[in-house]
Amino acid sequence: MAKHTQEIERKWLVRDLPRLRQLKHEQIIQGYLAISSDGTEVRLRRKSDNYFETVKSQGALTRDEIEVNIPQKQFHTLWPATQGRRVKKNTIRIALEWPST
Repeated sequence: MAKHTQEIERKWLVRDLPRLRQLKHEQIIQGYLAISSDGTEVRLRRKSDNYFETVKSQGALTRDEIEVNIPQKQFHTLWPATQGRRVKKNTIRIALEWPST
């Protein structure tokens, strides 16, 4: 089933980082099948035992994103096409506490 969302890019200036190695993280590998000159991209991504193909529209701060779960076999069939355009990263979720106004 496809998931259609809108991605909003946000950045924060953080005073102090927590001890990141102690926090639970999730490793992600992703490779890009296509990146157009207007910023549209098609990528493959593996998170744990879940596999996705994602299309992101052009845009700077806001972009449309369609993400589809794909079978592991399809991921591995397409993966060689991402050679030279791959990223491995760890994501960490940190709860934020907003200051009172």
